[in-house]
Amino acid sequence: MSAPVIFVVSGEKNSGKTTLIEAVLPILAERGYRVAVIKHDGHSFEPDVAGTDTRRFYDAGAIGTAVFDGEKFMLVRRAAVTEKQLFEAFPDADLILIEGLKDSGYAKLRLAAGEWMDPAEAADRIEQTVRRQHER
Repeated sequence: MSAPVIFVVSGEKNSGKTTLIEAVLPILAERGYRVAVIKHDGHSFEPDVAGTDTRRFYDAGAIGTAVFDGEKFMLVRRAAVTEKQLFEAFPDADLILIEGLKDSGYAKLRLAAGEWMDPAEAADRIEQTVRRQHER
């Protein structure tokens, strides 16, 4: 299996990045792509919902917490990480979308506040990038 194609959706705060990714995911899945999403937060994010057991463990000083069931898991660690290290968590993905990382060298869509991009058009642009990467 080849490495997943990396594609960034970037833009100003409240420009619709999350909404666009959410709308593009079912389109890409319908086209047969297995897509993972990584969100870059330029600020410190909350690692879990307040009051959950794993958040309580984290707040008490655990270096990491995990919760899992028979079909999914969530892992939080106190450690520096790059997006490239996170790619390894998705070996079965055809495509990894990253929200943020506007200054990265990855192929990207840049959104501006107040401008809406049609999800099908966005999916087409992403798919063109995937095809170009696979032709190499």
